[in-house]
Amino acid sequence: MPGDLRDPDDVQVPDEDQASEDVQASGERDAPAVGRARLIAGAVMTAVRAVRHWVGRSARTGRGRVLLAAVTAVALAIPSVIGFLLVSAADDGGGAPERVASIGVMAPLSGASADAGSSVRNAVTLAVEEANRDRTVPGWKLEVVAHDDLSRPDGGAAGADLFADDKRMIGVVGPLSSSVAMVSLDRLGEAGLPVISPSNAEPTLTERPEAPDDRPYPTYFRLSGTDEQLSAVAADYAVHTLGRSRISVVDGSPDYGMITLAERFARDAREAGATVPAVHRVEGGSTDDDEIERTARAIRDEAPDLVYLATGAAFAGSCGRPSPTRVCRCRCWAPTGCSATTTSSARSRSLMVM
Repeated sequence: MPGDLRDPDDVQVPDEDQASEDVQASGERDAPAVGRARLIAGAVMTAVRAVRHWVGRSARTGRGRVLLAAVTAVALAIPSVIGFLLVSAADDGGGAPERVASIGVMAPLSGASADAGSSVRNAVTLAVEEANRDRTVPGWKLEVVAHDDLSRPDGGAAGADLFADDKRMIGVVGPLSSSVAMVSLDRLGEAGLPVISPSNAEPTLTERPEAPDDRPYPTYFRLSGTDEQLSAVAADYAVHTLGRSRISVVDGSPDYGMITLAERFARDAREAGATVPAVHRVEGGSTDDDEIERTARAIRDEAPDLVYLATGAAFAGSCGRPSPTRVCRCRCWAPTGCSATTTSSARSRSLMVM
């Protein structure tokens, strides 16, 4: 069962005296206040789910769109309201000392994707430092707790346990990888933690194939589009804007029994009128010269006018690396998911094959 917010009516909240004794005994002085804040966040999320179906209906009429505009204006003020409620939940009326709340960052901080993960951690850290400096939430100090998920499911599971068990944790930024999200969102949702990913693209994270209007993880949000959207736009651009008619596809995505970005692109490119001879499966995070060479030779035999690389940054960058022993055959193009600095050349340079 996908993660969901805990029902506030099912949560046993100790009285003030007992809560104070428990906190002093455990040394976690901030835990009761953060717990109340989580309950408030749960109430907000319950209201969001109730409004969601109304939004879908209202968007179909002119009057409804006007109402939606007004609702949007109100929604933009929600962060300020939540900040006020957070302070109110923690205020015991006794001039309590500054409390601490944690914001988790789940991202790859080592390995091939460390640059992307470190950038996200640094951005969150900067935002928290500015919020603390400006006293955005009076009476509270925010801190960043970063976890290296290694861009692997086991790393994500460990991070989810770490954050869910942290009584100071109020929300999580990340993960970057959809495969990590698949194993961590249940645990984070059960803990009532809001999760915002800057880059997850797997469509089923925000909708069920059998019920598109049903969100599997009510506390989860993302800032990027889905693979379904990306593949459709990319295929249309490749065929109708770039004018490519024969496209080879390299797929380095993890295989979890679901259609991958590369497979979606191949499907959409064929529907747009292009020929896609094959989808080549590779280890996307690998820089193994033998695998790269085998893939390059197979692509050369297909004689494409474009190669679509849906792989990790390391593999894509190696494919675009110039070599005096290789001959330029066709342009190589990678989706935004591979846009680390190591692939900037691969997106604009021709694929080099023997």
